[in-house]
Amino acid sequence: MDPQRPVQLHLLSLHGDLYPGLAQTIRDNVQVSIYNTSWWWQLDTDHFLTAVASNLAPGGWVELQDFDLTYYSEDGSLTESHATHQWATTILNTSRKLGREPNPGPRLEEWANDAGFQRVHTQRFKFPIGIWPKHPVLKEVGRLNLCQILEGLEAFSLRLYCDVLGWSKDELMVLLAKVRQELQSNTVHAIIDL
Repeated sequence: MDPQRPVQLHLLSLHGDLYPGLAQTIRDNVQVSIYNTSWWWQLDTDHFLTAVASNLAPGGWVELQDFDLTYYSEDGSLTESHATHQWATTILNTSRKLGREPNPGPRLEEWANDAGFQRVHTQRFKFPIGIWPKHPVLKEVGRLNLCQILEGLEAFSLRLYCDVLGWSKDELMVLLAKVRQELQSNTVHAIIDL
């Protein structure tokens, strides 16, 4: 690529700032447009997808991706009695009680059809949590997924559990220790879908 050729880079940020040092890494010949969609939480999806559909040229398409953060296992190794199930279910249910849908992914097909899109195609991908899968690619995906979940566990939990549900931080840390132990044990074969 010619380092002097003008380049346009369009980035979509779902949750605010993409990368704090981004401005320092951009060359002079690159024009960056960042679309911040952190407003998705307040979004009326009917109006949003209708607006998207009406602004597409004939034959145009849109791709939407989101996780289904409902934890499950295919082999029965994750049950309602597990701390991981309690933690994840409480996060999802509490978010819904606050009027925020934490799992828009499973509804994207319905919303796209309601907005008038044609030939809507949905594809689900299983994302394991942990290194329990036998397949080497899924094992690596599971390892990375486990790392990001363990790194974010407190951040995902503190506001909802402590500020909304009234748990003490100590109570929450006990639950999160159990979640960490279960997810790292390789005996709980948790999965989420993309």
